[in-house]
Amino acid sequence: MVQLDGGGGRVDLKTLNYEEVGKYLWFKPEVINDLLSRRGATITWYTHDTGGVSPSPDWLLHFGVNKLGLVNAYAYDVAHRPLWERRIWGAHNCRPDGGVSSELMEAQMACEPAATKSPEFLIHHALGWIGQVFQEKFDIALFRDHHEVEELSSRIHRFRATDESGLRSLAKDLVKISIERINKKSLIEALGEGKSDQGTLKLLQRLLAKYTDEDYAYRRMSPLFGAYDLRGADAHLSSSDVNDCYNRLGVDRSAPLTKQAEQLIQKVADAFGITGSELRTYVPDEQSRMDGDGLGR
Repeated sequence: MVQLDGGGGRVDLKTLNYEEVGKYLWFKPEVINDLLSRRGATITWYTHDTGGVSPSPDWLLHFGVNKLGLVNAYAYDVAHRPLWERRIWGAHNCRPDGGVSSELMEAQMACEPAATKSPEFLIHHALGWIGQVFQEKFDIALFRDHHEVEELSSRIHRFRATDESGLRSLAKDLVKISIERINKKSLIEALGEGKSDQGTLKLLQRLLAKYTDEDYAYRRMSPLFGAYDLRGADAHLSSSDVNDCYNRLGVDRSAPLTKQAEQLIQKVADAFGITGSELRTYVPDEQSRMDGDGLGR
């Protein structure tokens, strides 16, 4: 039984028919984690706030994320999933709030998918981009290969943040897949130094400053330092230190947790993507940097 409107009335999914078009359902974000916990589950992103998900190697169900971080899906689509999957969706059904995801409505009702990219897509694009630029410019690899990369990649998504610990766990995995894979020796070689006692982020900041300026490099790298420090928040940082990490990341702590996770991924993606662009072609003035700011929504 699920809620189709704000009146509290509940219906059996099996009773939905073709005449009841235009009806959407709302779900707590935990539904995605529950679906993805099944063997063979998959998720893919179509736009910033829409994607497809399935708990089995089967056809994907089109979903959207609304402004409150709740998951929307077309009721008729959910009704036609296998019974065992409908039970998963039904267990996380919630009262309609925040409207239907605008991008989902654009895609399904207006047949005009939004021309946006999700942070989950952009983080992998950004890492690939800076790695490619670094290889071409310095003829060395920026990142080390690691056997856990594929598994970590599958865990980088906003639905990890259903609570505070989930948000911090997401930050840890972002650091693992990006910052912790940076080869310090490659940065030292790119800087033309014999050795350095500085960490990889400081070295990357210095390399960026070499092609831009120190203030600009500091601002661009700040989100990465914030993410790196946040990874050990549970064990080492005070609450004020944790808040400082989020401030450096540019995460709005008043937003729903899934929205905070979305911002976290986006900020890290932007930092790597823009750094890659700056290393490839020096941007001569501040206005040019502002015009090219970010990887896009």
